[in-house]
Amino acid sequence: MTCTSIRALTLLLVLPLSGWFVVSSMTPASVQDPKPAPEAKGEPREGQRPEGRRQGRGPGGGPSLHGAMEQMGNEMKRVSESIADPAKNEATLQGLGRMLMAAGASQNGEPKNLAEIPADKQAAHKLAFRRALVVLARDIADIELLVLDGKNAAAAEMLESKVVAGRDSSHEKFGGDEDKEH
Repeated sequence: MTCTSIRALTLLLVLPLSGWFVVSSMTPASVQDPKPAPEAKGEPREGQRPEGRRQGRGPGGGPSLHGAMEQMGNEMKRVSESIADPAKNEATLQGLGRMLMAAGASQNGEPKNLAEIPADKQAAHKLAFRRALVVLARDIADIELLVLDGKNAAAAEMLESKVVAGRDSSHEKFGGDEDKEH
């Protein structure tokens, strides 16, 4: 294997795990999975949908593709507001970590427009979708490194030029929610 192949393989294996580790180590356990009070069971907690936590869950209990993408969009709005200000780096890094987790969670999903693709091209379309998510995760990790290095202006520029621009073209290519305002 060439050095480039080894680096690419390492990125594919490490990025999803590193995103999970960063977010889980930065978020207190009480925030990660709050337990409802016994008397409040059946009632939605603050910020929770009335139908419960299980709605919109994907295979294995993880977030659905739509849920992960929605989370990524919400985090991107927060990160966009804080990324240029070095005083808000902690919030920016937490948001980037959550975006990285959502990108990793999305990799097992299927593009929304898969049914519209001819059967003989669906496998290639699914691979292109997964590849786009891996590139997105890499871009988010690169942005996180820029923030860690104190290069907030460059990080803000990369967020806009890579992630936001990539979102729009990927939604067009894979049938994302282009009707929602981001």
